[in-house]
Amino acid sequence: MCRKRLLPVLVCTLALVLARPALSSPVYDDYYRWFTLSFDASLYLAQYADLRAAFGQDANDPWVQIKLLQHWFPYGIQEGRRASSDFDVRFYVSRYLDLQAFFGADMEGAWIHWMAYGIDEGRRGSAEFDVRSYLGAYPDLEAAFGTNYRAAWEHWLTYGIQEGRRGSPEFDVQFYLDEYPDLRAAFAGDFEAAFEHWVAQGIREGRRGSSEFDAWFYLNQYPDLAAAFALDYQAALKHWVVHGIQEGRRGSLEFDASFYLDEYPDLAAAFGADHQAALEHWVHYGSHERRRGSSFGFLYSLQNESFATNCAEVDNIQAVFRSDTTTLPQFAIRATHPRYLGAQVTDNCGADFTGCSVAERAASGFAASALVSCSERYNDGTNVLSVCTDSNWWRPGTMTVRVPAGGFAAHFLKLNRKIDDANSWPEVLVLYQDGNLRLKPHAPAGRSDVCFGSSVVIGPTDIVSAARPYSEISEVAFDSKTLCLTLSYVAGGTSRLCLDVNRSEANLRVESAHALAEPFAVFRSMWVGKGLADADTVESFDSTGDPILSGWDYSRGPGWRFSRRVLSSHNTSAPDLEVTLGRGISLPPY
Repeated sequence: MCRKRLLPVLVCTLALVLARPALSSPVYDDYYRWFTLSFDASLYLAQYADLRAAFGQDANDPWVQIKLLQHWFPYGIQEGRRASSDFDVRFYVSRYLDLQAFFGADMEGAWIHWMAYGIDEGRRGSAEFDVRSYLGAYPDLEAAFGTNYRAAWEHWLTYGIQEGRRGSPEFDVQFYLDEYPDLRAAFAGDFEAAFEHWVAQGIREGRRGSSEFDAWFYLNQYPDLAAAFALDYQAALKHWVVHGIQEGRRGSLEFDASFYLDEYPDLAAAFGADHQAALEHWVHYGSHERRRGSSFGFLYSLQNESFATNCAEVDNIQAVFRSDTTTLPQFAIRATHPRYLGAQVTDNCGADFTGCSVAERAASGFAASALVSCSERYNDGTNVLSVCTDSNWWRPGTMTVRVPAGGFAAHFLKLNRKIDDANSWPEVLVLYQDGNLRLKPHAPAGRSDVCFGSSVVIGPTDIVSAARPYSEISEVAFDSKTLCLTLSYVAGGTSRLCLDVNRSEANLRVESAHALAEPFAVFRSMWVGKGLADADTVESFDSTGDPILSGWDYSRGPGWRFSRRVLSSHNTSAPDLEVTLGRGISLPPY
């Protein structure tokens, strides 16, 4: 396509001349340059089945590109078709009353206005790109361009999209890839391809492009919109951007502009009832300042049900996640290296039974290697999955682990994944039949591996009838393409766990569908004393850190971090864990 430089400028210019031999615009000298920036043949072709039928499927073919360009200008543009990430002519006209009055149904005239005047005026051309918001989000761009909106627009098209920058409060391409494992597998770090998918397919399928807007939620929240738009998710998005946000309508569970302004007097004083300004403040600042974007996360609680021990192999730290609603949260577990970890820190991943009684040693769950048998059941050169049995397993059943080769009985499974820049396949995840999951990132450069440490029980968890919490799994299905595990529980219901891992962190997104009579997760760890712990501090949006054993009893919020602030002699390199509820929510950095 022209913007991707698949056609020489000469050919693009020739195509423009073929498409429109005579131009009366006074900005003709710059017209073809703007044109080549704003026309994306691949995006244009991907959106419209009739064009694919007429011109073929290959948007990389120069002659197909010329045909598409000839179609778009003047036919496609006048029909209101979209041909770029930055501009949607129907959105543009609906956004501005003066343009509606002047141009009416003249879509070509509206596009020429955008190119000649609208960009320089800082007007907004689509739900996905708002030049003023773009500059406000990135100090480096604001310093470079000031109020030169055209230069910022050209930066977005030339560099910003592929750098993964966020072009508007309503769409965040990095969120989009993080949210959907199939897209991560298909596009990896190709943000431009992911952006194209969003415009051509994603929003039409009802996918989410940010934590601030969920088309499915929006339509279900407002019956008048459901009646007007049915399942037209694209129309729902446009309505929210053009009308809904300023009407005080809520776009998602995770963000409510009215709540945000009511919660913070300084914002109400600054913005009044300007919900759009509140949204932009949230995206650029509030979400990073421990501010609350809605009451959503605070419908979930964390209860401290820990007890003291002298045994480093007993998980005496138990933090229980519960819901005050009938809604199960989607949540994320993030494992990061402890702050003190460096290449020179001496590691210790071995068991330590020094302070353990005979009963505690038996209850620890540690199995002698002679009692465990593991078999590799899947290996694609990057991912290796093994199933294991333990003759001393504490629960009565096994789970069936399903891989392409079939189903295999196991008490736990292990997933190894290759480090991108090394010839090494360390373990990154272990999932037990009792619902316990351990997670860790790849080792940082200079280290060969790191330890496992704390765990999380995922699913409808029984914390009463046994010595330790459990949520028994009957079956696990492994999808190697998306790196997802689908868990089926003995008690009924499912959870889907999708993994992403690198040298800095491991991220696990959890989507569950099961009854809420029991806790939906339990964090488990160990604390004996200072310097002998797998976690020593719990941190939330409301607290910068409390001692994990007895410094707190109960907490509400959308996320918690369980970390170590003191170097530990036990599982020294084991990661800190962060659990956040909802989509796109993250705790502030350390």
